[in-house]
Amino acid sequence: MTDYRKILRLYHEGFSQRSTATICKSSRNTVRNTISRFEESSLSWPLPESLDDAELESILLGKKVVANPRKSPDFKRIHQELSKSGVTLSLLWHEYLADCQSAGEAPYMYSQFCELYRKFSLKEKATMHIPRNPGEAMKVDWARDRGIQLFLCNSAYFG
Repeated sequence: MTDYRKILRLYHEGFSQRSTATICKSSRNTVRNTISRFEESSLSWPLPESLDDAELESILLGKKVVANPRKSPDFKRIHQELSKSGVTLSLLWHEYLADCQSAGEAPYMYSQFCELYRKFSLKEKATMHIPRNPGEAMKVDWARDRGIQLFLCNSAYFG
């Protein structure tokens, strides 16, 4: 991504456009266009601290920052609902779709809904592998019949 703030800083420090392009690792045309658009804009150097990079880019390139018009699903609730038996992601998407239609909001389609949930679940289901040596730890399952006790061990052979 182009660092417009750095390009403008180097320009005002007296660096040539060629040197600025080399330092910022961008093309000379990008540097030239950034400087010319800065001079045409109502901005002055130094830039206000309240101006963030997204706003600077939108001023220089004339882009408008558009908010996502789609209703965001409640993935925490979806994650909890999926733990119940008989509940599928498709069923929850249909419920989400009905909620969006009743509220008059734009929903995500099923494929995007599943992709967003997958990204959420990767963050939610953070696990860590615990390395163990075989035979070092043993677990006993006491929840079975009183006559049968299942001994679980990490080793393949329990002698």
